[in-house]
Amino acid sequence: MGPTTAMVTSAPPVSTQTQRIAADSDTMALLETVNRQVNRALRWRSDQEIYGEAERWAMPLSVGGGTIDGQVYGDCEDFALEKRAALIRAGLPPEALAIAIVESYATGHHAVLIVRLDNADIVLDNETPWILPWNEAPYTWRAVQAGPSLLEWRSLAILS
Repeated sequence: MGPTTAMVTSAPPVSTQTQRIAADSDTMALLETVNRQVNRALRWRSDQEIYGEAERWAMPLSVGGGTIDGQVYGDCEDFALEKRAALIRAGLPPEALAIAIVESYATGHHAVLIVRLDNADIVLDNETPWILPWNEAPYTWRAVQAGPSLLEWRSLAILS
């Protein structure tokens, strides 16, 4: 089944997800730690540079690969996948996490991780150390994971 098209103007891009996480100090500390650790552990390089392929979704920290001269590399979706995996290992429910594909003025096509909190949907991004509410991130939202499976997606058309 392919993604369905939805016109969304004010609802967060993860609106099909049903589970939310409490935005308490422990959760926020975990999100900040994971975001920082993954952003520091990986260095950005294109899949073409790393694997000789136009596109490959990989988890070089968790599964291996992407290592060149002792440094681990990945592109934006690799950062998002690693953050998602680390948060699930820490006990967060997959239903509250979603990878989104966005358009960035600075970088073009880009992937980020969205975390659905009880008070906001926030973005963990390899382009910045800051965790932002989805509607403050400087992106045009294109597609979002539609459920806990990485294989279910839906298209978005959000005016940004």
